[in-house]
Amino acid sequence: MTLRSFFKYHHNQKMIELLAVELSEVIERRHLDSVQSAIVYVQDHAFFPNDRDYQVKLHIDDCMAMDILPLVEKETTTVCQSLAKAR
Repeated sequence: MTLRSFFKYHHNQKMIELLAVELSEVIERRHLDSVQSAIVYVQDHAFFPNDRDYQVKLHIDDCMAMDILPLVEKETTTVCQSLAKAR
């Protein structure tokens, strides 16, 4: 693994983890039932920079551009399951 590919992997992994936590917060805050519904909600409702979910929308757009959104969905499901067990 080259240094460049290592940093790219590390950056992608951090993006995945960050967005997973953000999406799990959206699911909890908006009382949604799935990761896909959270993604759709954020993309349909977050239009203004002062909106709480706007930053999440930008992160979703970045992950879609990098083709790592399926990994984000999987990680978000794991985070949500961990939160449910903790309660």
